[in-house]
Amino acid sequence: MFAEIAAREARASTHAGPDASQAPTLRVAAAVSTSSPEYETVGTVRHSVFAGRADACWPNIGTRWAALRPCLALELGATTAAGSRSTGVRDTAFWAAMGVLGRGRAWVSHGIGLEAELGLLLPLRRYVIQGDQGTLYENQQAGFFAAVGPVLRLH
Repeated sequence: MFAEIAAREARASTHAGPDASQAPTLRVAAAVSTSSPEYETVGTVRHSVFAGRADACWPNIGTRWAALRPCLALELGATTAAGSRSTGVRDTAFWAAMGVLGRGRAWVSHGIGLEAELGLLLPLRRYVIQGDQGTLYENQQAGFFAAVGPVLRLH
């Protein structure tokens, strides 16, 4: 779920098309990521990130019907790792990451479109979550992400 705000343009647009704003945008979203179970010496480990994310994007590159936007992202939240054994080993730490992404949008009508994004996320610190019996989780230095979904214009 996200909300997006576009800056007001300095001049009125006379072009036809659904994407009237060529202005920079700010998108605020909630991000949840969970890993597949990993099998370690402490048993099965699950890792999750719960974060708020803000994307700042430059003006569109393209037409009002199909365009790309380069963006910068910042995530802040919590990362957790939990073992499955009866000891109940679990740890939580502050999560912070920055990213770069490209977002493409194509409109099929004045209010309905399709959006896709592809990006690289870089944690701002190395996360090593320790349990009583060793390391539960150690993050990668970078991660890729992708998303695709419908866009509905509400105004």
